[in-house]
Amino acid sequence: MSRRLVLAAAAGILLSWSAALPRAAAGADEYRMETTATYLVQPAKRAIAVSVKVTFVNTTPDPAGKFSVFTAVPLAVQDGAKSPVATDAKGRLKVALARDSENDVNVATVSLRAPLRYRKAATFTLSYTLPDGGVPSLRVRPSAIVFSAWSFGTTGQVRIDLPSSYEVVADGDTLSASHSGDTTVLQSGAIVEPASWLARVTATRPSAFATLTRSVPLKAVSADVQVRTWQDDHEWGDRTVDLVAAALPRLEAATGVAFPHSGPLVVSESAAVAPAGIGEPPPASDQTIQVIFDEPPFTVLHELAHVWTDPIAGDRWIREGLASYYAEKVAAELKVKLPYDPSAQRTKLKGTAFALSGWAFDEPPSPERDRFGYAASWALMDEIGALSGAVQRAAAGIDAYESLPAGIRAGAPAQAPVALDSRSFLDQLERVSGRGPAELSAPSILSANDIALLPKRAEARVAFAKLVSAAGDWGTPAPIRQRLGAWDFDGAMPLIAEASTWLEKRDALTARLEALGLTAPRRLQDRYAESGGASAADDELQAEGDLASSYAAALERANRGRSLVERVGLLGVPDPSAHLAGANTLFAAGDLTGAAAATAQARRSLDQAATAGWLRIVSALVVLVAVVALLVGLASRGRLAPAGPVGEA
Repeated sequence: MSRRLVLAAAAGILLSWSAALPRAAAGADEYRMETTATYLVQPAKRAIAVSVKVTFVNTTPDPAGKFSVFTAVPLAVQDGAKSPVATDAKGRLKVALARDSENDVNVATVSLRAPLRYRKAATFTLSYTLPDGGVPSLRVRPSAIVFSAWSFGTTGQVRIDLPSSYEVVADGDTLSASHSGDTTVLQSGAIVEPASWLARVTATRPSAFATLTRSVPLKAVSADVQVRTWQDDHEWGDRTVDLVAAALPRLEAATGVAFPHSGPLVVSESAAVAPAGIGEPPPASDQTIQVIFDEPPFTVLHELAHVWTDPIAGDRWIREGLASYYAEKVAAELKVKLPYDPSAQRTKLKGTAFALSGWAFDEPPSPERDRFGYAASWALMDEIGALSGAVQRAAAGIDAYESLPAGIRAGAPAQAPVALDSRSFLDQLERVSGRGPAELSAPSILSANDIALLPKRAEARVAFAKLVSAAGDWGTPAPIRQRLGAWDFDGAMPLIAEASTWLEKRDALTARLEALGLTAPRRLQDRYAESGGASAADDELQAEGDLASSYAAALERANRGRSLVERVGLLGVPDPSAHLAGANTLFAAGDLTGAAAATAQARRSLDQAATAGWLRIVSALVVLVAVVALLVGLASRGRLAPAGPVGEA
């Protein structure tokens, strides 16, 4: 219930008549109540002393033959208020503190010393105490102070006094700050509409923290946990460090993703003002997990789950919904109570429903919108269920249209995880579960523009599935995946058609290569994966086809019968078949330049074999003739030599 409704409801019982007269409904002009409220913050006493000075004027005219009177003045006071005391100039007045169940508000009813007639005024002071822990959200301790300051009546003023040693933040309606000695004074000035005036005051001493540490073994690492708790709240620290230690391994198991956080995991007790919903304070600049001191244990689990969900969630509803979904799983194991039933809460807030993809991080605060966003995103995650497959793929950096590459384990944190927006999240879910947008409640997620794209999406996915089937184990082209992931289906369809045509050419080429005993190099598949059927892949296809033709011609030449002259020409040199075997190996390795050179060398060897053979034969004949001539010459010279002198008898 809003403050305006609370105080208006309380004002509705202000007007009373004499016992013999009937009650009349109160109106805004039936009384005037001027108030000055002072909040004296006393950390050492762990309490706030509240004093409300009231001047109450009956402005209801006497009806004909009757009297307008007030006998009591009720004031709505904060939950947790204790020890109410009312006094006027003559002494104590009777005051009763009770719960108004109809309006769900605490009411302190001050009985006036005498019935108050028309145009008469009564002045009194209502005092009460707000003790530390009177309600979970009320804290008054040396370490930190957190409370809500109200105004009262039809016009009012508020003053807050607290020690100047605190750093003070006031959220809500405006308070000006000044200092008087060792006291910080916050003042509202004149308040025209007290019923709607509210300030949430937080005051802390930054040095008042103690740190509890714990090393938590996980699958691959041990998490260094540090819980920062106010020095006078060790119960919170002990409870929280135990809960964190129990939750981390369970969250890792529930998500199927290895602990993605590096460095110490710091959880700090906070006095920040939480928005509506789970109770998350604004994120800290140093990545510290802040948990508001009065939040239930489930909020701790929700905040820890963000360690896993934040790196992979681009849209707010996905981040918050997944965090609540996994927190709920762990809560069941740890017997932690849920803050509410998300499905029932979503139904209750259906009047503020909106497409979840429109729930932005930087939109102006709206408690009603945030309450629906938290509940609806959590309820939807529960209904979808079986989310870990999509989460694991995103954590590993694998998009929804990509086959799982060899050597990559889904669930292993990637250098660049895929940040899921509403579109890609639905794509991932359909990839792992086979459930389409209608089964995944797309109308409650997507904008009207995205809903209008669903027919084209269905058509493009059918065409893409055929392409994937035709590609076999060659994967999916990055440009097509990017267009599909961006839901640019008009851009994706021509690329799918182009890639399909390219695959037909690929099949023809691979058939040729197989017939030649060649193996298609990996680079052909890489060009396809990089560009689909675009010019880069087409150029590669052409280059490999041309080389295959050269290789085929060289192979055919090498396999022909060789003449005696050719055999002579090839004596003592590498056989062309050896060059072709080398070309085969180089081609399979993707070295097209080397394969082309080896193929050319084989052809040159074959082309030059006959010439080389004749040269060798002629050379051999020349040598033979020369040898014969030499021998003949030598023989002739032996026959023609002159006889020596004849000796005497």
